[in-house]
Amino acid sequence: MNINEIIKAVNRNDWVIFGLAAISVVGFVMTVYVSLKTKSISKILKLRKSKEKYNLQRHEYSERFQSYRDSILIDNNYNKAFINKILVDFHQLKNFRDMFNNKEKKIIKSEIKKLEDKNMTTKDFKETTDNLAYFISRFNEREDLDG
Repeated sequence: MNINEIIKAVNRNDWVIFGLAAISVVGFVMTVYVSLKTKSISKILKLRKSKEKYNLQRHEYSERFQSYRDSILIDNNYNKAFINKILVDFHQLKNFRDMFNNKEKKIIKSEIKKLEDKNMTTKDFKETTDNLAYFISRFNEREDLDG
């Protein structure tokens, strides 16, 4: 029996054709499933890497935010260069946005907008010191790499 005879025999048998079609569909579904899982795993690995970076830098941010807060409250430091340092750090926090809840993301966004405005009032600085205190507390929390 040569290959042409085998192909003709397979083409005449409806059950073989049905079986091969079913195997093709199952193969396609498995390909889609594996593709989605790979994307999910990639996202989890990216978040884990971000958490590791956060855990390494959180004390540094805590200390800087504490010094910013002290400079505002104790030294009444409101100069543009100082405000720009705070602004830069709030922009850098966006690198960790996957870890922050919606409230924290909103605080970061409002602080950036306020600090970029450059016409901050005493009330704005009070709010900024409160938000700095919030993040100082937040930086004392270590991110769980497995959760």
